[in-house]
Amino acid sequence: MQMNSSVYPLTSHKTFRIIDVPGHPRIRNQFQEHLLNAKAIGFVVDASTISRNGVAVAECVFLPYETLA
Repeated sequence: MQMNSSVYPLTSHKTFRIIDVPGHPRIRNQFQEHLLNAKAIGFVVDASTISRNGVAVAECVFLPYETLA
């Protein structure tokens, strides 16, 4: 399990970088090293596990906001 990153061209002069940080507890806080440069944050939840991990998922949604506060 590791962080993944891809760069997509928007125009000839602009690019869009997507960084995927998995939610596993060992690496979930790696998002913090990219947070200050982020212009947007997308939070994706695996629907097949949300019923088992609802509380943990809810806590993770607020991690970026707590980090910036």
